[in-house]
Amino acid sequence: MSSATLSDLESATKAFDTILNDDLHGALTQFDSSSSPFHLMGKGVTIFLQAALGLETNLMSAASESLEAAEACARQQGKIAKASRAGPTGTRYAAGLEWDVVAADATLLLGLTNALSESYIGYAKCLYSLNSAHSRFTSMYKVVFPNGIDDVFTPTISEKSSQTDLLDEATKQLRTRSPTPLYSPKFTSSQTSLSPLSGNLFSRWMGGSRSITPVSRSDSSYQVIPENPVEHLIYSGVAFGYGLFNLVLSLLPPRIRNVVGVFGFTSDRKLGLRALTVATRGDDTHSQFAAVRLEFKITLMTYYGSVLLLSGYQADEQQIMSQYDALLKKVETKYPDGSLWLLNRRYTGDNAAAIATLQRGIGPERRNHFKQADTILVFELAWILLAERRYEESAEMFLRLVTLNNWSYATYTYLAAGCYLSLNTPEGHQKAQEQLDKLPGFLVGKKIGGKDLPTEVFIRKRIASYKRKQVSLGGDEDEYINVIKLSPAEELGITWNTHGRISKKLAQEHIIDLLQLSPAPAIESPYSTSVDTLRDTTNPDLILRDELAARSLLLGILHRVSGDFDVSRQFLTEVSETGKELEMAWLRNTTHFELAVLVMREAESKSKGLSLEASKPILRDAIAAATQSLDLAARGTSDVDLGSRLESRITMLRDELELRRKDLAL
Repeated sequence: MSSATLSDLESATKAFDTILNDDLHGALTQFDSSSSPFHLMGKGVTIFLQAALGLETNLMSAASESLEAAEACARQQGKIAKASRAGPTGTRYAAGLEWDVVAADATLLLGLTNALSESYIGYAKCLYSLNSAHSRFTSMYKVVFPNGIDDVFTPTISEKSSQTDLLDEATKQLRTRSPTPLYSPKFTSSQTSLSPLSGNLFSRWMGGSRSITPVSRSDSSYQVIPENPVEHLIYSGVAFGYGLFNLVLSLLPPRIRNVVGVFGFTSDRKLGLRALTVATRGDDTHSQFAAVRLEFKITLMTYYGSVLLLSGYQADEQQIMSQYDALLKKVETKYPDGSLWLLNRRYTGDNAAAIATLQRGIGPERRNHFKQADTILVFELAWILLAERRYEESAEMFLRLVTLNNWSYATYTYLAAGCYLSLNTPEGHQKAQEQLDKLPGFLVGKKIGGKDLPTEVFIRKRIASYKRKQVSLGGDEDEYINVIKLSPAEELGITWNTHGRISKKLAQEHIIDLLQLSPAPAIESPYSTSVDTLRDTTNPDLILRDELAARSLLLGILHRVSGDFDVSRQFLTEVSETGKELEMAWLRNTTHFELAVLVMREAESKSKGLSLEASKPILRDAIAAATQSLDLAARGTSDVDLGSRLESRITMLRDELELRRKDLAL
């Protein structure tokens, strides 16, 4: 690789440092300064981030165009390098290997842009890209990691051997549990540091090569330790590409994974996550790529945070949350203006701190604003405020999203209307009506991948049911707001696990509000005595089976949060037993999922303070029962409203059950 090419690599990599502090304009200006594959890749990745974070499908074509150009340019450079029959200057790998890495990177990202649509057409296009990159990922992995990913941490002497990097320690300990740690460092007490792995964002989004000449050495256990930027790019790039390939494959919906199986692809999520961790390791003291390594560590944390939030149960939750705190403090200090990791405060369990951080993140005092990242911050802030019963503020955040992106004005407006109704005041009722009046103009067939948005399909069905209810009571269907008694925002929030991670006190307040609705539930709650008994039984608030089921589902979740497991089970079982009579099947499937979460949380509570041997039978039976509930939850999800999100949650929880099973050596 020539000195000019190395200069391009460093120039493009440094541009990502500006993204860490949300200077998107500065980053794009830097990427536009050259037409090298690295700059084209950087521009494509940046636009990809804009599209992904802002749910802006209109940016997908621009991202694809830049990534396609990067792929073509890298392939051309690779042909030139291979034709020279000489290895790149200063490296021990075959000629052109670094360009194969960049080309495979572009292929993978092109697939991810299609997967963002969450449509089966988009997934099919993603599959095509994965198929194209598969052989390159696999062959390169075998060359660079001949003994597997767990064998890469060969000890070396480091200038920083006496100093522990808190960030690396946080990543190292993250989800490290016997017998399947993310990686297995092998060093003696006299060797206290790991080999420094410099790297860059390009090498984080990399794949492999179709035809690779292995490094020549008779010792089959030989592992090349990277010593210069090109080797770092190849080494970290293979780890990331192979890891991301496995992770993406494992997260596809079951129906698409079945198609993948026909092509002979298999995925190993744990191996993928170990590979991703290898790609992030390194001594950040002097590396010009340190900022980007921090960025990808945050990406890993975001993945684990999503599992923590959406799976409902995690076997080592306290460990993960403590590592989150250590990691976030480090990066927030170094990059105070960056929003790409502020989102992770959403997952710490401290809602007050999360609200403060997210409000600062979208506030005017910040020097730079990454609009698409701000969209995610506002979206998550709106949900936390809803869970915290700060309804008017939550409505304002949902409506603010209308000014930030064009994903689904109908969804944002519908949620805001629900928040205003939760105020239970004349002013709130009026504001809710104003928002509901806007819905017909927004529900005009907004489509992604040729299909209606799942949330908009849900909203149409719900409004239709409200209109039928209003007519059945002798009213004008246009005044259906009068029969909405269960907050639409609270109901839709079930799919985002809004109520699953709140305090016991807040859960009790939500429970009392739900118990106030007539008719009173047949199931007795510990909080029933706090409810006004002078309810109008002649004109009940809830008369539709779906309304009653949604309330029971919410009460089941909230009683679980409050620690009232028996009552929680009664409410959830009530929904599961009437599930076939419901118009909206997502209530039935989601209830089975929540029963699985309940079983595991109750078992962990019963096992607290017991010896390992004493807790094993309790947890073994719980895992078996939870697995059965997940099997029921997974039935027909492809035909269920909001089914793709539920499929993802089921997959995450299954992984947690498997990890817990291995922890216990069951």
